[in-house]
Amino acid sequence: APEHYQFVDFIAKLISKLGFDRVIAGSAQETSSSSLEVQETYSFSRSWLAAEVLCSWKWPGGSALSSFLPLLSEFAKDENSYQAENLLNSIVNTLLDGVLVNDNEEPSFLNVWPASDGEIESIQDPFLRALVSLLLTLFIKDNIWMNDKAAVFLKFLNDKLFFGTTVNSRCLRILPFLTSIIIRRLRRGFTESDEDAPLEFSKENQVHNIIQGWLQRTLSLPPLTVLQTDQ
Repeated sequence: APEHYQFVDFIAKLISKLGFDRVIAGSAQETSSSSLEVQETYSFSRSWLAAEVLCSWKWPGGSALSSFLPLLSEFAKDENSYQAENLLNSIVNTLLDGVLVNDNEEPSFLNVWPASDGEIESIQDPFLRALVSLLLTLFIKDNIWMNDKAAVFLKFLNDKLFFGTTVNSRCLRILPFLTSIIIRRLRRGFTESDEDAPLEFSKENQVHNIIQGWLQRTLSLPPLTVLQTDQ
């Protein structure tokens, strides 16, 4: 609806005027009567608003890729690490939950490498498109989240995939989009120059065990056509 994009455009203008830290991270400082003495910094995170902007994707005068993600990345690099980490985690969780409750079916990427900007544009599910673009920014483009975080996120996805012995078919459909990013990150070292380095031994074992578990469970599943018919 036009009103929605007007709202997102308004938020984008607020961010450019007041800063990402105030509008999205919700940072505010209280000072005492003496201008030299800062008492305390408060944070009222608006991760839901960040997710809303990312899902909107494009609006008059801006877009998630060109306008919002660069500001989020700059904030994550410069701001207090604990505050930024909490905000990023919350945004990712919001988007992932949105994907898992959405009924949209996306054809999976067959590439083992992360999606290009053009491929991201072709994703129809707004939550999945926003999540993929955010993870690419955090893990690949700007190196904000490193190998340890990638291993944690892979384990998190694994936990989302299974309810006991039951497979979450919605999570299964989005795995290729997300694991391509995670595996690429894990194959990198801590600098861009050694991105083709092998996985660290401990992480290699962890990834191997998780993927082996996926394959073993896959063998016990009925054909995909049966799963789709049941839904």
